[in-house]
Amino acid sequence: MAPQMAAEAIRAYAEETNGLNRERCASASGEGHRSELAKIQRTLKQMLSVIEGGGHTRGMTDRMRELEAREDVLKETLAEVPADIPDIHPNVSGVYRKKV
Repeated sequence: MAPQMAAEAIRAYAEETNGLNRERCASASGEGHRSELAKIQRTLKQMLSVIEGGGHTRGMTDRMRELEAREDVLKETLAEVPADIPDIHPNVSGVYRKKV
C-alpha cells in the first residue's frame, strides 16, 4: 500500500467520521431539554415555597404532578444523550508515520 494512498484513505475516513460526529452531537446535544428541565425545576421550587408558606390551592397539585412527570421524561431523555466523541486529528496519518 502506497503511503500517499494510505494518507488519503485515512484523511477521508477522518473527515467522514468527524462530520458524522458533529451531526450526531448537534442533533442530540440536549441543550433545549436541559433548559426546559432547569425551568421546570425552578417552577417546582417556587411552588413548594408557596405551599410551605400556606398558599396552597387545589390546582397546584395537578400542575405539580404534570411538571414532575415532564421532569422525569426530560431526565430520562438526557440520560440517553451520547457522550461527546473527540474528532480524529486531520493529520493522523502523518502522526502515525512519524511514530512508526
